[in-house]
Amino acid sequence: MVSSQISPSKTSRRSKPPASALQVQHDLLKSILDHVADPIFVKDSEHRLIYGNKALSEILGRIPEEYIGKNDKELFPSEQVEVFWEKDNHVFETGEVDVNEERLTDSHGKMHVISTKKTRCTMGGHKPVIVGISRDVTALKEVERLKNEFIAMISHELHTPLTSIHASLALLSSGTVCELPKETEVMMNIAYKNSERLVRLVDEILDIEKIEAGMLHPRTEVLCIAKFLAQAIEENSAYGQKYNVLFKLGEVPVQCLVVADANRLMQVMANLLSNAAKFSKRGGKVVVLASVTRKSRVRIEVRDSGAGISDKFRSRIFQKFSQGDTSATRQHSGTGLGLSITKKLVEAMSGEISFTSKLGKGTSFFVELPMAKEAKVTVRRYGTR
Repeated sequence: MVSSQISPSKTSRRSKPPASALQVQHDLLKSILDHVADPIFVKDSEHRLIYGNKALSEILGRIPEEYIGKNDKELFPSEQVEVFWEKDNHVFETGEVDVNEERLTDSHGKMHVISTKKTRCTMGGHKPVIVGISRDVTALKEVERLKNEFIAMISHELHTPLTSIHASLALLSSGTVCELPKETEVMMNIAYKNSERLVRLVDEILDIEKIEAGMLHPRTEVLCIAKFLAQAIEENSAYGQKYNVLFKLGEVPVQCLVVADANRLMQVMANLLSNAAKFSKRGGKVVVLASVTRKSRVRIEVRDSGAGISDKFRSRIFQKFSQGDTSATRQHSGTGLGLSITKKLVEAMSGEISFTSKLGKGTSFFVELPMAKEAKVTVRRYGTR
């Protein structure tokens, strides 16, 4: 006869209370976060780490017990802590999402470049916390550095011979040296135009290299914005004629003064005007305007009535080698560096650049620069002697 009595061991296993639904959800969430390849962390308002997933532990070289509940000061060098706290405090105070690259030294002394997105999060009656998601981009940065060095080296090596070839072709195309047969003249003009494009590409790459190396130091000048913009339109009018587009000066405050580097700002205008002309309809018009904002800054606007910028391209428009990929934009040659250089030049002059665009309606680029007061500075009125 088989006994119906249950053994003590089985009784103890069956009598164990089941895990609560909350605990099951907690364990599931922890497992999911630990399987995410990117470091995820949570900080309180006292800059203490109150959560970190497995990826964070790996990059810190510490187990959770060694960093949970600890302040940044106990985990990182003081110079890094100052940067962390400045950004954290900004997120806590404003609620804005912060995306930044930070340098972090792990427990083995190895430096990592970390791209981190931080967001303020408040749940119920609890105090707000910062939730951060990071990505180790150290390897990507090294690849980018090597790529930039290679491009810069090639550009420097190409610059001198290309300039010489371009100048020689210009002389031959002009007929100054000798009179060429008609067929040869056509081929020579094609070669000249292509050499011009190559020289422009190399010059733009060298400009980018100079800017990114911190070698660009704009001069502080004070310009009469009305006269400066009139000069910019005059100097770039030939480009407008090439595309049968009219450059027109719109409403501009006559006595307004702006702080900028005249040569660099002229380069900005050349890029914006040439870009507007390329993407305008033949017979179209590009209007240049200026106004004073409430923050005592001068806003320059370059407005076209072209095809507009597609939604998927807007986030990349100021990136290097970035070009729209619609059939309309492919009709025009370009390096994809003009707007990237423009943005860096504007920022180097303590300015900002933005744009608005509607498909089929056109695009407006806005450049904002500091306004000057004539009483405090010596004025250079651009375009006058």
